[in-house]
Amino acid sequence: RFSTAGFMVMYALCVCPVAVGCGPPEVQAEASFDVAREHVLKGEYDQAVTLYEVLGKKPDNTVRAACCRSEVDRQVGDYSDGIERLRAVAAEGQSSAEWHACLAALYEEVGRCEEAERHNLQALSIDENHLRARCQLGGLYEMLGRRRDAIRACEVFEERMTGGELPESAEDLTWLGDGFLRYTAMTRDSNLVHRTRHVLQEVYQAAFHYVDPLYWPARLAAADLLLEKHNLKEAKADYERIREQNPRAADALVGLGWIALDRWEFEEAEKQAETALDANPNHVGARVLLASTRMTERRYADAASVARQALSTNPKSIEALSLLAAAQLRSGDATGLAKTQKRIQAINPKPAKLHLVLGTWLSSGRQFVEAERHFKKAIEFSPGWPQPLTALGQLYMETGEEGLARKALETSFELDGFDRRTFYLLDLLDSLDKFARLRTEHFVIKYDAEMDAVVAPYFAESLEGMYGEICGHFGTEPQAPTIVELFPDHLGFSVRVTARPFIATVGACTGRVIAMAAPRPESPFGQYNWKTTLRHEFTHTVTLAATENRIPHWMTEGLAVYEEPAPRSWMAKQLLSRAVMRGRLFTLESIDWGFVRPRRPEDRGLAYAQSEWMIEYIIGRYEYAAVGRFLKVIREGASQADAFRQVLKIEPAEFERDFKAWASRQAAEWGLPIRPVMETKKVKVKLKDEPDDPDLLAELAYAELLDAEFEAAEASARKALKRDKDQATALEVLGHVLIGRMLREKEDAKRRELIDQAEPYLRRLHDLDPNHPAAIKYLGYVEQAWEQWREAVSLLTRYQGRFPEDPDTYRRLAAIYLRWKETDKALHQYEALFGLTEDDPVVARRIASVYLDRGEYDKAADWFRRAIEVDPYDVDTHGALADACFELRQYPAAEREYRVVCKLLPDDAIGYDGLSRVLEAMGNQEEAATYKRRAEALRGSGDDGHPKQHGDE
Repeated sequence: RFSTAGFMVMYALCVCPVAVGCGPPEVQAEASFDVAREHVLKGEYDQAVTLYEVLGKKPDNTVRAACCRSEVDRQVGDYSDGIERLRAVAAEGQSSAEWHACLAALYEEVGRCEEAERHNLQALSIDENHLRARCQLGGLYEMLGRRRDAIRACEVFEERMTGGELPESAEDLTWLGDGFLRYTAMTRDSNLVHRTRHVLQEVYQAAFHYVDPLYWPARLAAADLLLEKHNLKEAKADYERIREQNPRAADALVGLGWIALDRWEFEEAEKQAETALDANPNHVGARVLLASTRMTERRYADAASVARQALSTNPKSIEALSLLAAAQLRSGDATGLAKTQKRIQAINPKPAKLHLVLGTWLSSGRQFVEAERHFKKAIEFSPGWPQPLTALGQLYMETGEEGLARKALETSFELDGFDRRTFYLLDLLDSLDKFARLRTEHFVIKYDAEMDAVVAPYFAESLEGMYGEICGHFGTEPQAPTIVELFPDHLGFSVRVTARPFIATVGACTGRVIAMAAPRPESPFGQYNWKTTLRHEFTHTVTLAATENRIPHWMTEGLAVYEEPAPRSWMAKQLLSRAVMRGRLFTLESIDWGFVRPRRPEDRGLAYAQSEWMIEYIIGRYEYAAVGRFLKVIREGASQADAFRQVLKIEPAEFERDFKAWASRQAAEWGLPIRPVMETKKVKVKLKDEPDDPDLLAELAYAELLDAEFEAAEASARKALKRDKDQATALEVLGHVLIGRMLREKEDAKRRELIDQAEPYLRRLHDLDPNHPAAIKYLGYVEQAWEQWREAVSLLTRYQGRFPEDPDTYRRLAAIYLRWKETDKALHQYEALFGLTEDDPVVARRIASVYLDRGEYDKAADWFRRAIEVDPYDVDTHGALADACFELRQYPAAEREYRVVCKLLPDDAIGYDGLSRVLEAMGNQEEAATYKRRAEALRGSGDDGHPKQHGDE
């Protein structure tokens, strides 16, 4: 199919083979070339090829048509045939600089560097000012490590940009910008930032805004430059604009893929790479992107396979060879790595790119010592290249060596002050330099003195309290003090961890350094139990130290969760039982993907839960000492598979089978369902043959429920019940859907309406199966909503006895007991609830307040401390804890809490009143009097003449 313009062109060509419109033949031919060029730029390659084939039949146009056609060949990846097509007109093309440049470009795409060099040189011998040939030659020399030759090739760009006349065509403007920037970077010109901005705005943008809006390669050059400088927002906008102009522009699609991968949007990165390969099946860059995606997922064998596919097109691609080497390094293929390195060194004796890539993937695996060596080698081989310096600086930040990090990053920024990632990291270092430091025997805690001074002492106390226990569990102590950095906002934390503005967690550990976001309610993830998080992250520090950072990712996560004080959560049990039902438990190979590339919403949570479950299984079957032995052999260099054989005396595949069988038994012991549930697609296939089968419809409803497709699950359940009103699975699904909707509803009237809708289905389910857990639990909700308190208590208590880890019933029973003024029973429920959730300071404060009112100050103080472990910024909690400690005559503890109140409310008298009381009780009369005067000065008199009270506005 052709556009209207394309159809008119073809019609004219059929009538008059070389003419479009009227006028002299040369004018007609020029118009035809313009139309064909427009087709190329729009990605309408078939139409363009048809025109070029017709135009090429005229002797005067043979070379030009062949050269133009070669751009189509380059865009669609038809490199080898494109070379042959150009060679077919060699007799006519030998005297054309453009013909040689086009042929050189295709030769370079397939790694035939000698031919590419020869033809670029021949082009320049014909026309020394041929910008494309000169830029291609400079890039080729740079790739081959011939830096001096590259600089000489690009000197013309300096002269032309700074003193010559600028070209008129968008094509030549773009080549000029490329060559000028390459020369500037290679010569380490101090005006790189100014020159980069000039090329971006006055060359590339001028080319596609003013000279030729159709010429998207100029916009591509701008987008690639912005991507290189980590200006992802503007780069993405340019790539998307290119995609609108030419949906088959593979380079732009790959650029969008890199942006997605930078954000860990793996599906989007893959999608863009695959779309690029649809447009150009031989696109090396698309396969490099895919290989990088596999590397990020730690699927090293797959990464090596994709890299080899890229090399089948261009066996001299340094990017593809470097990724192959990295995959071989990370998978332990020393022989393959050595061969690949020799291949690269035969192309470029000083391959800085190789060492940057190896350093990057070693650093991602926390092999910092070896990564540092590779980054330094990259810097040695290419001292003017800022990227290895930035990578080295980021490595030093991960190892806590911030002085070295600043030196590397500042050197990088001097070379290229246009790079946003380097700027963000330096800005972060500036912030860290301003942080206060609290040093203990084993830790250095860095924090914002203005925002988080009240938190740091609690961190210190907790960390030192857990140090000996956790180190003892793994027989290892970190060689240097562990650095804990507390960021007042999530943005700073995210940049610290990933050099990106967002990461979906609140804590991270790189080994020696633990970074955390302050547990404020307004952060993206709200409050969390910072004490438990510190224990989790410090376990990472110790297990990484015990293995020299070689521990498998799932194992360090599993051990960290195992060390958390709270029991396995109800949510984790449900995730695990559903995984058993659906056959979705991870394998030893795939479990790490759950952390780095979750394919389903529940995958990351499942990866954490299953990792701990596997640790529990190992300890239960082989005893705790097996963990230490496993870490020891990993430290000595054994692979995970070898560690299973040496320590557990079992093959990994056999371990997986045994674990899955044990997991099924465990889930059954929890009382959770473990019957196999078919995937939704399989049930739908069966329903095609039996569309009215109520059992199949109910099975579909249950599968859809497990996939969180609630509307579909409700519809399928209702269809099943129309055919069989006693179909128990359908009744259960409707109960889950309607009660779940009720729990999410905020309006009381709508909540009651949903309860009333659910009730008859739940009654019927209970009649069919009086022991059905969902029927018992949700009927308890119904009775509570109807204020049938005793019936609600009976049902909820019965359910709680069977499923004590489910936190839902505790809050409801506590509310009923408080209504009945049975405080002891309510306290029992609240205490159990906090033990299961531990992230709700309101529950802890409520418990503490009851004990405080009773005068049981020791229990009140304990619960106020638990509240502080979630919300350390609540002034009332600190004040109440201080009061409890005062009543217990624990004066130093009371003094500390009153001082926290003073920090949180420096202009309020309440904290100073408390300080004066406790200091007086401690016999420090002079200081007590000072704080008493301070309180009186702050209190003053209100407008009504009464003393101002705490809480008055």
